[in-house]
Amino acid sequence: MTRFRAVRLALAALLLVAAPERLRANMIEITSLPDYGVDGFLDGVVTGADPATHHVATYIQIEGSGWWSKPTTSAPTSPINPDGTFNVDVATGGIDNRATIYCTALLPTGLNPPLATGASRIPAALNPDALDCNERYGRTIEFAGRTWAVKESPLPVGPGGNRFSDHADDVFVDAQGRLHLGVRFRDGFWRSSEVILLDRLGHGTYSFQTADGSGLAELDPNIVFGTFTWDPYGDDDAQPAWPHREIDFEDSRWGNAADPMNAQMVVQPYHVPGNLRRYTIPDGALTRWFDWGPDQIEFAALEGLHAPGTLPAGSVIDHFTYENDPGVSHIVPTPGRAAVHLNLWLNGAQPLDGQPAEVIISDFTFIPEPATSHMLLALPLVIRRRRARKNGA
Repeated sequence: MTRFRAVRLALAALLLVAAPERLRANMIEITSLPDYGVDGFLDGVVTGADPATHHVATYIQIEGSGWWSKPTTSAPTSPINPDGTFNVDVATGGIDNRATIYCTALLPTGLNPPLATGASRIPAALNPDALDCNERYGRTIEFAGRTWAVKESPLPVGPGGNRFSDHADDVFVDAQGRLHLGVRFRDGFWRSSEVILLDRLGHGTYSFQTADGSGLAELDPNIVFGTFTWDPYGDDDAQPAWPHREIDFEDSRWGNAADPMNAQMVVQPYHVPGNLRRYTIPDGALTRWFDWGPDQIEFAALEGLHAPGTLPAGSVIDHFTYENDPGVSHIVPTPGRAAVHLNLWLNGAQPLDGQPAEVIISDFTFIPEPATSHMLLALPLVIRRRRARKNGA
C-alpha cells in the first residue's frame, strides 16, 4: 500500500507579506498522486484564481536525488482547465516514479518558475500565489511503536551512489521487535538499506540502541551505519552550505581499515572545525543519544543499553556538547521538517571483504522537549495525513 501524506504549507506565515490579497483569495490543492513505483499524473484543483491567467509549476523530490521540475525543464508548467482542475505528468524519465514529495505552485502565466534539476530544495526564487505539497511512500514497516518508510531505488542515489533495497530480507523487523538493515549483493548489484520515520519530532532527546552481534566495531571499512536527522525540503537558510538540518551518529572507517576510530558525532556541514567528533566504539550492545535544543546539541555514546539522556558511570564511551556560535560557523539547526533516518550503506565501493553485512537496531526512543512559543514559531507547516488507494503491495 502506498502511504500518502498531504503537507499544507502555512501560507499566512510564509508568504502573506509578499502578496497578502492574492494569497488570501487563491488556493491550490493536490487531490491525487500515482501509486509509488507507477508512472502517472498528479491531479489537483485551483480555486479563487482565473484559469486563463494562471498556470501551475510542479516539483518532485526523489530521496537521494533531489528536487526536479516537472513535467520537464523545457516545459516546467501545466495549464489549468476552465473548471479549475489540472493534471501534471510527474513521471517523465529516470526514477521519477520513486519520488516521495510533490509540490505544486500556482503562478500567473506571466511568471516562469525557477528550474530544479537535482536541487537541494524548491528554488528559493519561487514566489507562488499558493503552494501545496504531498508526501507518499511505498513499503512501510512498524518499529519502536512508529511507522517508517523503506527507501527504495533501482538506480544509484545518495548517499554514496547506492541502489537501495526494500526487499523483505534486507529490511525487516524480527519477532523481538528489532529492526534489521542489510547490505547485500542482489540481482547483479550491491544494495544498501534505509528507513525514514514518518513523524516529524522536533526538539527533544533522540535515542538509538543497537544490539550485541551487529559487529559495528569491526564494520567493513567501506560500509557506513548512520542514525541521523534530515530535512528533505532543504530550506534551512541559517546554514545554506548544508540546509538539511542534519545531525548524525555515523559508524565507519571511511575506507581506511587502519583507522583506530570507527565512529563519529556530527552536526553538518562536517568540514567546519568543531562540527565533527571522532571516537571508538567497542563490540557489544550500544546506546547513542543526542538532546537537540534551540541553542545546543548534547551527544552521548554509551556501552550497553541505557535510558535516553543518562550518563551511567563506567558506560560512557564519549560525551560531547555542541554549542550554537555563529562566530565560528557553529549553527544549531531549527527542527523544520527534519525526519529520523536509519541506514546501512556503501561508501562508494563494494565491501573490502566482499561479504554482506547486517546491523540490528533494538530500539528507538524520542522524548520531546516541552513546547514553547519559540518552538511553535519555528514550525513552517501544518501536516494532515491520509491514505492513498491500495495498489496491491
